[in-house]
Formats: sequence, structure tokens, C-alpha cells
Amino acid sequence: ATTGPAINLLRIEENLSAAWQRLSGTYVENLPWLECAERYDR
Repeated sequence: ATTGPAINLLRIEENLSAAWQRLSGTYVENLPWLECAERYDR
């Protein structure tokens, strides 16, 4: 069986903060791929 990486509880706040910073200012769309491409592909 395969397992994912272990969760380091000592670094969870740091990891969540880093993820929030990377994703701030982004949009998450729930569109069909063609509609998304037509809207955002330039």
C-alpha cells in the first residue's frame, strides 16, 4: 500500500499561511473547460 507524506503538526500553521499567500488574488472557477478557455484564453 502507498501512503502520502506524514503531516507535520508543528509546521501546519506555516504551511497554511504559505498556501494562503500563494492563492491570494486567485479565482477558482467551476466551468466547463471550453467555457473557461473562451473566457480567459487570450
